[in-house]
Amino acid sequence: AEAIWVELCEDGDFEETALTQLLIIHQQLRDWQQAILVAQRLQKFPGKKLAEPISHFHCELAEQALMDGDLSEGRARLKKALGVNPHCARASLRLAKLDMEEGDYLQASRELLRVFEQDIDFASEAMPLLSDCYEKLGRSAELIPLLEKAVEDHAGVSVTLALAKLVGERDGLNQARALVLRQLRRH
Repeated sequence: AEAIWVELCEDGDFEETALTQLLIIHQQLRDWQQAILVAQRLQKFPGKKLAEPISHFHCELAEQALMDGDLSEGRARLKKALGVNPHCARASLRLAKLDMEEGDYLQASRELLRVFEQDIDFASEAMPLLSDCYEKLGRSAELIPLLEKAVEDHAGVSVTLALAKLVGERDGLNQARALVLRQLRRH
C-alpha cells in the first residue's frame, strides 16, 4: 500500500493527498524520520502548517536515541525540535530533565522557565522540576513571583498548591489559605 502512495506522490494531481496518507502510515509505523521528510514536503501546500507535528517527531527520535544511550543524538534531536517549533514544551521539558540528571540545575531551570512561556498547560509538569532546581540552587524564594504569574495565567491546581506551600512557608498558613480561596473564587 505504501508503494502506491509513494507513486501517487509523483502525480501532481494527487501529491497532497498521497503525502497526507503517507504521513499517516509513517506515524502508525512509528517511522519518525520518514514522517519528518513527508511532513516537510507537505508544508509546501497552502494552509499546511506542520511545525508542531514535526517537532514531536524529532522528540520521538530523541527518545529513541536516549533509550539507545546516545545522549548527544538525543540532545541534538531535542534542539532540532525547538528549531522547527520554538514553542515545543515537550522538547524543553526533556532537555531540562537531561540537565538535571547531569546536575546542571541552572540550565535546567532556564529550560523549565521557557516551558512556562511556551505552553502554560505544561506548567504543572514543569513546576515540581523547577522547584527542585531552585531548591538546589538556593533560590526557592524567587519562585513565588513566577508561580504567581503562572497562576494568573491559569497554570492549574498543582501550581496553585505549590505557590500556597511557598507562601505558607514565607507568610504563614493564613496567607496560604487566603491564596487558595482566592483561586477557588476565580473558577
